[in-house]
Amino acid sequence: MTELRPPFDEAKLALIRDFLREHFPAHNRRESFDFERTAQRFTLERGSYNRHSLIVPRETLDDEDLFFLLNDQLVDALKLAGAMPVILTRQGPRY
Repeated sequence: MTELRPPFDEAKLALIRDFLREHFPAHNRRESFDFERTAQRFTLERGSYNRHSLIVPRETLDDEDLFFLLNDQLVDALKLAGAMPVILTRQGPRY
């Protein structure tokens, strides 16, 4: 039987999870693989009206400087975007 491996580096996914947990502690967090974008999608929910989505493409997850992209600029972008997804690129967050 073949063991299924995660499509991305689990340590980098854990880094993002910890960042989101720290900055959005009251939100429920879900994540899934986005097949269309070859990306990991993180969804933050707090009640029925407060929802944020972060999409992290493979290129960003493969970047050695991912840690530096997890910053206050990303937190602000997620809060300002509301329900509109934020894509974390190597250049920073984009709408």
